Amino acid sequence: MPSPTGNRRLLHLLTALFIMGLGLYLSALSFWRLVQTATFMRTSSTVIAVVEDVRQRPFDSFSEALTHGNLAWGGSTAYQPIVAFTIADGRRVHIALPDLNSDDYTLRSELEVRVPLQDFTKAREYRNSALWGGPMADLVIGLLCAWLGLILLKIRKRTAQRMAQRKASPASREAAPSPRTESVRARAGQQTASEEVRKERTPRRRAAQASAPAPPAPALGGEPMVKILFVCHGNICRSPMAEFVMKDLVKQAGRAAEFTIASAATSTEEIGNPVYPPARRKLAEHGISCSGHAARQLRREDYGRWDLLVGMDRANLRNMERIC
Repeated sequence: MPSPTGNRRLLHLLTALFIMGLGLYLSALSFWRLVQTATFMRTSSTVIAVVEDVRQRPFDSFSEALTHGNLAWGGSTAYQPIVAFTIADGRRVHIALPDLNSDDYTLRSELEVRVPLQDFTKAREYRNSALWGGPMADLVIGLLCAWLGLILLKIRKRTAQRMAQRKASPASREAAPSPRTESVRARAGQQTASEEVRKERTPRRRAAQASAPAPPAPALGGEPMVKILFVCHGNICRSPMAEFVMKDLVKQAGRAAEFTIASAATSTEEIGNPVYPPARRKLAEHGISCSGHAARQLRREDYGRWDLLVGMDRANLRNMERIC
């Protein structure tokens, strides 16, 4: 059994199609009447006729009454003036004109009549409101109806699209994510892939030293066992602060001989510059000196010289991967 919603949709569709079809029919019919009127005006001439009699008779058919526009007056009869006028060959003729309005005619009054050049029996009283006004009004009404029907069809289409979107399940929404969601997921995937590549490229000694609970004691007369390199963007703020704080910590622990600690940059913007003044002042507040520092850039060979390379943030890690 059809649902009430489906019945309403069908009714709306049929209503829109009916209104649009009616408008197109009225427009076509009115246009054809205008063409006929224009042809009649081109093939006829104007004469002045005198009303000699007024009679009333029924029209011969429904189509004749419709053609003469008398149905609006409530019946198929109308007053028809019997007029007399002179045609082109000089003859005086008498004919009954099709009535074009509901007014009574006055005997001996004069009318403006359009007489066809080929057949005077088809003469008609000349009234702009009837010959042109009626078809023009019907044409405007027909075009408005067709336009209204088209608007209703568009409204129905948009309503159907909105209903379909509302009925979409959460699963289907997840299956078709928005462009913004896809962009976020793509960035997350790239970030995860970068981290995996970084882990694969990290030297084995770095993983071993990071997992060891404590570095082994240095061999007598040998080189330090642990080499740490802190890396940031410019090597004037974060990485040098980490370098000198770490040096201070191992010094206080009495293990300075076990470590080699330095810092580097991933960019070339600050090469040769000392520690940034605010960072230098903050280190000085804790009694840590950073004199003699000059920014330098990380090099590919540093990956074989240092046991542990520490990036200050993800951007630094990505740049470090490009350098290696």
